[in-house]
Amino acid sequence: MSQIINVGVNFDGNASGARGAIGGLLSDVRDLTAEASKVKLLDGDSQQAQALSSDLQGLIGEVDALAQASQRVRILESALESVDEYRARLTVANAQVSRLRATLSEAYDSGADSSLIKSLERQLAAAEKAAGRASQALERTQARVVELNLAAEQTGVSTANLAKRKQELAEASAAASARVEALGLAIKQEAEYQTYLANEAERAAKALRDEEAAASIEKHRQAAIAIQKEAEYTSWWANEL
Repeated sequence: MSQIINVGVNFDGNASGARGAIGGLLSDVRDLTAEASKVKLLDGDSQQAQALSSDLQGLIGEVDALAQASQRVRILESALESVDEYRARLTVANAQVSRLRATLSEAYDSGADSSLIKSLERQLAAAEKAAGRASQALERTQARVVELNLAAEQTGVSTANLAKRKQELAEASAAASARVEALGLAIKQEAEYQTYLANEAERAAKALRDEEAAASIEKHRQAAIAIQKEAEYTSWWANEL
C-alpha cells in the first residue's frame, strides 16, 4: 500500500457541502476496498485481516447510509430554494404587471396613440403570462415541500428539523472521515506486516533450500571420496598381488 488515505470533510452551511463531503467519503471507501483487495485482506486468514474486513464492510454501510441521508437533505433544501426563487420571480413579475397596468391606464386616459396602446397591451399580456407561470411554479414547489414534510416520518427530514439534520450529518460524516483515515492506516500496517511475514517465509524457505543443496553436495562429495578411496585400495591390492 503506497499511502495512507486522508479525508477532509468541510461543510459550507448547506447540503451541497455535505453532498460533496459524502461523495469524497464514498470515493475514499472505494479506494480502501481496492487497497485491501490488493493485499488480500478481505480473504485473509489472520484475525487482524478478518477484523479489518469487518470494519471495512461496516464503514461501507455507514457511508452509504450517510449518502442516502445527504440526498434526502439535499432534496428538501433544493425544494426550499426553488420556493424562494419562484417567489422572487413572482414578486418581480407582479410588479411588472402593476407598472404596465398603470402605464396603460394613463395612456387610455390621455388618449395616447393607438400604436402605443397596442404595444403596452402586448407587453401587459406577456407580463401577465409570465406572472401566471411564476405563480404556477411557486405553487408546485410549495406542494413539493408539503409532500416532503408529510414524508418526514419515513425520511427523517422536514423543514422543522432541516438545520438539525444538516448538523448531525456534518458530525457523522466527520466521524466517518476519521474512521476512514484510521482504517487506511490499519490496512497499511497490516499490509506491511503481511509483506514482512511473506518475506521471512521466503527467506526461511531459501535458507532451507540452500541447506538441503549444501547437504546434497556434501553427500555427493563424500560418496566421491569413498569411491576414490575404494579405487585406491583396490589398486594397492592389485599391485601387491
